[in-house]
Amino acid sequence: MSSEMISGKTMLRSSNLFKILDFANADFLLCVVGEGDFLKQRYLAEGTELLDFYRENAYALELLPVLHFHLDSGGFFRFGTSASFFRKDYRYREIWGKQEVYSPGWANFGWETTWERSSYGDGFTFINFTEADLELPLLESAGLMASLDIWSHQVFSWTTRFYGTNVASGGVYQFVKNAQRRNFLRESWFGGTFGLVVGQRVSLGIFLDLPVYYDKYVTTALEREGARFEGRTNAQPAIRKPVSLWALFIMKW
Repeated sequence: MSSEMISGKTMLRSSNLFKILDFANADFLLCVVGEGDFLKQRYLAEGTELLDFYRENAYALELLPVLHFHLDSGGFFRFGTSASFFRKDYRYREIWGKQEVYSPGWANFGWETTWERSSYGDGFTFINFTEADLELPLLESAGLMASLDIWSHQVFSWTTRFYGTNVASGGVYQFVKNAQRRNFLRESWFGGTFGLVVGQRVSLGIFLDLPVYYDKYVTTALEREGARFEGRTNAQPAIRKPVSLWALFIMKW
């Protein structure tokens, strides 16, 4: 029997850019973005709607302040960062008789696996991206300019999943939780680029990408029927991307 999935998604999004301060040679801007995503998926088998479905609600708030300095030498210094907050809750549901219930879930006693299925859960993620870039003219007559860009990217994520089954009681089904898992993830990236650009109408840029540093830390904690499993992995910091040198031709019309 073949099956297919049909989805209905509603997205609400709003954004605005505010000029907070405008003084001397500096501007302070703030971009605010808010979003809500509401998803419902149903399953069909040979044209007949099945009795199980999936619902997910996700919310996001992003704050992106940017400080821009116009330097007397003709260059600029810019610093920007972001604070992004993401909240999500989801649930697997089914129809048993005339009652809507949570779908039964099962948890692996150990690290989370691909075949593991939770009944419902929620998560919260915080993401920060910070960047500072500087551009300075070195020799105006030749159009020689130097640039330096340094950035970092941080992700912190917390997820809670619940597992259980439905037990008949008094003519109705009651969801009985038998397991709960808590996951935590932290990822970090650091990198940057140094560049030299020479020329007026036709320019040549030589850029050196600095090594991209990467670090990852993951934990999981499962409680199931009175037993508890805890796992932790801390990946050794590594260079995700080595030093690279590249060129760019620029023509101004």
